[in-house]
Amino acid sequence: YHWFHSGPSNHWYRSYGVGLSLRIPIFDGLDKRYKMRKATIDIENIELAQENTRKNLQTQYLNATNDLMNSQRNFKKQKDNYLLAEDV
Repeated sequence: YHWFHSGPSNHWYRSYGVGLSLRIPIFDGLDKRYKMRKATIDIENIELAQENTRKNLQTQYLNATNDLMNSQRNFKKQKDNYLLAEDV
């Protein structure tokens, strides 16, 4: 507390001072909207990447299956040719 002099009467009065500061954001610069939109876009990107990965794996599986079938056919033909050559 403070003591201060009150003019020519030479009386001293006691006084107290208290300060309070309150901060309430009224405008956040659209920060929440930006963060929500970014999160939505991030989720969409993850979903697209997941779908792309699934399609790539499916394509690789189909290609591997096709390669296996071709290899089996070639093996059978080579075996038939070998057996035919053995008979001759």
